[in-house]
Order: sequence, then C-alpha cells, then structure tokens
Amino acid sequence: MLLIFLVLLLCCWTPVEPSCGPIKEGQSTTLTCEVNTARCSGSVFAIWRIEETGSSDIASCGSHLCGGFYSSEFPTTISSTRTTLNIKSVSRVTPFNMETKWSCSPCGRGHSIVCGKLQVY
Repeated sequence: MLLIFLVLLLCCWTPVEPSCGPIKEGQSTTLTCEVNTARCSGSVFAIWRIEETGSSDIASCGSHLCGGFYSSEFPTTISSTRTTLNIKSVSRVTPFNMETKWSCSPCGRGHSIVCGKLQVY
C-alpha cells in the first residue's frame, strides 16, 4: 500500500510554484533566491532567468558583482547567502512582458523557480 502511494505521489504530484504579486504595472518589486556561495566551485555564483521566453538570462553574479544586458532595469546584488533581483518598473511591455516565470540558478547550475508567474495588473 505504501509503495503504491509513493509511486502515485512521484508520478502524479505537481509541485506548486511560488506566485508573485499581484503587482501594479509601473511599481517595483524584489525577487530573492537563496545561494550558498561557499559551495560554488566556479566564478559564477548565480544566474537570473526568465523561463517562458526562451530561457533568457537577465543577470549573472560573480563573487561580488552582478550584471547583464538588462542591468539598468533589473539591478541585482549578491551576498554569501542570497541574491536579489530588483525590478524597477513592472511591465507587460518594456523591455518585455514580465508576466512570466522567473528563476535563479545558484552557483550557475540547475534552477530554482523563484516566481511561478509574476502577476501584473
């Protein structure tokens, strides 16, 4: 009986992704991802991505600095335990539709869904 329950749980369970918002268009918000930089072996400590638009990288963080193509719209910081991505102005248009899935890759590997869908109104 326990084995059947475990099989059903593993094959049919859908994890609940965290949602963010709702946030009024034009307002700011902050996303946070836990990172243990002591466990990172390379020079990349975190990567922020949007998942539903071709998995575009928004920012990459090294040991002390973060940057990327969208640095002015999404200032990003890193510490020894977490990274934060600040969205200055939530939008459905500029520079892209932000109502999407946001993730973080601690140490540049795998990914952790930080926001299943950023809700904008």
